Amino acid sequence: MLQQSLMWDEVEPEGPMVIGAGHAVHAWLPGPTPQGPPDEGRVDFPDVPNLGDLPRVPQQERARAKRDAILKASAVLFAEGGYQATTTPDIAAAAGVSVGTLYSYFRDKRQILLTLVAGTAQTLRALNLDESTSGPDPRGSIRRILADALPYDATHYQLQRAWMSLESGEAELAAYAVEVQRWLYHHVLVAVRRAVGEGNAWPDLDAERTAWTLTVLLDHVWHHQLRPELLTEEEFHLQRDALADFIYHGIFQPSAQRSVGNARFEGKAP
Repeated sequence: MLQQSLMWDEVEPEGPMVIGAGHAVHAWLPGPTPQGPPDEGRVDFPDVPNLGDLPRVPQQERARAKRDAILKASAVLFAEGGYQATTTPDIAAAAGVSVGTLYSYFRDKRQILLTLVAGTAQTLRALNLDESTSGPDPRGSIRRILADALPYDATHYQLQRAWMSLESGEAELAAYAVEVQRWLYHHVLVAVRRAVGEGNAWPDLDAERTAWTLTVLLDHVWHHQLRPELLTEEEFHLQRDALADFIYHGIFQPSAQRSVGNARFEGKAP
């Protein structure tokens, strides 16, 4: 999903970069436009590769429970032992089902991981990033978005580590991860430009570089920080809120200055 490393090529890039597959990857990123924020629909959330091949969710409650047990056991095993080292018999044993039962739900362990990734993708797609800097309480909006994106759930982070293991060896999935990064950058940029356009941001804020920096920061936190197995729930929430506040203060002027900025934006005397 979001990428796993902060390693750079020695070649100086000609434009913004996204991080993928352990090195800097160049990709199209939305640039400045004189019309203001880019159209929110220009960068759609990418489809998970081979998503059409994924099995349907069973209708019966008992069958759904078995499927969910397989998915949960897989996420834990992929994280603890690595994706490559985990076998379908390992997963079946951990889920409390037979190998035959596992194959009635999933073709192989790759399909299991893609199913898990598809669930995470739905969470990301639902984030209202574009509106995070609008409204009367942007600080609270940013906190709520991070709460949705970074839950106190060990399985969520185990899945990220499993994804990194698979993505590093498959070009198709690495390319998909770059597209997710591109999507994230675009929507962060929309939000930052909106704050600038409304006169609420710091007057010298560079929207493109700020959006790129926030994308890399969120990527790093997604994979390497805020690990539930190392923090109490209270500590986790405090650190997540501190991250949200850091983003808020990095974009927005202090409250008194924001009022002046809004008055100037509307053509009024402060």
